[in-house]
Amino acid sequence: MKPVWLPFFLFFISISFAYSQEDQTGFGEEEQAEYIEDEEIYEPVILNFFEGSFSTFIPSGRFAEKVDQSVFFGFNLAYLRQLKKEEPVFVGIEFYQAFMGSLTRVYEDSVNGELVEVTGRMNANTTGLNLIGRYYPDLKIGPVEPFFEVHFGGKWIYSYLSERGFFQNDEEYSNTDLIKGDIVLAYGGALGMQVYIDQNVYLSLKGSYQVSNSAEFYTRIEDEFNVFPLFPIDGFRTINTVTNNMKVDIGFTYLF
Repeated sequence: MKPVWLPFFLFFISISFAYSQEDQTGFGEEEQAEYIEDEEIYEPVILNFFEGSFSTFIPSGRFAEKVDQSVFFGFNLAYLRQLKKEEPVFVGIEFYQAFMGSLTRVYEDSVNGELVEVTGRMNANTTGLNLIGRYYPDLKIGPVEPFFEVHFGGKWIYSYLSERGFFQNDEEYSNTDLIKGDIVLAYGGALGMQVYIDQNVYLSLKGSYQVSNSAEFYTRIEDEFNVFPLFPIDGFRTINTVTNNMKVDIGFTYLF
């Protein structure tokens, strides 16, 4: 004869088991839902770079033979934008400035029939603008990312004379004249690398070589003893040559 409590016991066990299964299933689904809700979804975006660097220009070939200076200094600014999401190709624009020499002299000049003591300064500069394309190969080594670059553009090689002085009645005199300027096409390539520093900031190093066609411009004459004649322009001479050069840039890149 079966005990009276047995059917109730079996019924209780079956209900408890069923409830237990249902509770476990519900917890799993809720946990999964929370995981999906909390999980961050990565959305690729177009990357942008802004770069600023100190530049060293080193004349090459005929350019090096015709100028007295072995190196010029300047700066470089660039903006690049990723061509396509998650692709290592960037395009952009680059602006650079090279200071090729200057000379300051104090002399008297006739202005409107009146003699004025003038401080005159002649400067020779190069201003360049390039379209650039950059590729990052899959060669990342720790914080270092190398890249290859090509560029095409032009540069303006020019010189100007700025004068400042005072008339006898203490009225100020100021004047700036463009002495000579020539625009040439230029193209070349570069190798470089970026080193991660912090957040969106990188140290950037780049070496490039640029080829250009011929230009006529003023170049500074070497003056070891500073004994040039009176006027600033006498410390320069005109040459006509290609302006091929190497350039080394050291600066910082900001990613945004």
